[in-house]
Amino acid sequence: MDVAKTPPADVARSALDALEAGRSEAIIDEISRNVKSTLHDDLALLYPAIEAQFAAQLAG
Repeated sequence: MDVAKTPPADVARSALDALEAGRSEAIIDEISRNVKSTLHDDLALLYPAIEAQFAAQLAG
């Protein structure tokens, strides 16, 4: 797509900041923030299931 893109350094910085803060997501740009604000916050339901699947794969 021929649109303005977030510079890679900004994405990396935001991802590392989120990781350091213990957040499960790094929302980088304004469009993403707007979309995220309209979604139900189901991360508390989603991530434990994903983590359990990952742990089971590691154990098996």
